[in-house]
Amino acid sequence: MIAYYATLATLAVFNFVIFLFLFREKKLNYYILAIFALATISNSGNYLLALSDILEEAFIAKKIVYVGGCFIPPIMLLIIVKMCNISIRKWIEDVLVLFSFVVY
Repeated sequence: MIAYYATLATLAVFNFVIFLFLFREKKLNYYILAIFALATISNSGNYLLALSDILEEAFIAKKIVYVGGCFIPPIMLLIIVKMCNISIRKWIEDVLVLFSFVVY
């Protein structure tokens, strides 16, 4: 199982780096960049959870996994809203992100 999580974490880092280099010149959608970064953090947390030997390490690794779990859904919602050309107010975006911080 450790090899599975190591492979996922490595692929997530690889995808994140490729995304950064491919879209460096163009106007970058920061929400998609955030999804790649959060997926990398979450997969790395799962890998660290698989490697943990003691309970304290497992708790810290699970907190790292929660970063992706708390922030990916509202950012995905914002990506969908932007792709559908639906305009929402800035304060609604701020409330979504603030709610994710509260949940975390």
